[in-house]
Amino acid sequence: MAERRGFAPRAITGAPVPADDGRWHLQLVVDSQRPPETLCRQMEKIYDCVSVQMTALEGVSA
Repeated sequence: MAERRGFAPRAITGAPVPADDGRWHLQLVVDSQRPPETLCRQMEKIYDCVSVQMTALEGVSA
């Protein structure tokens, strides 16, 4: 989904978090010239998605 919208995936990690009722927490690192809010809005529309947070990586030029 991310790649089709112009965001090249660079890394993905995830695991269920027992302290959060076993919900999965995923981290997706992408590279793109497009505004990150575009991908956030699309991911928020996923049926099982509870929330989306965006964080810039330190040491990476925009």
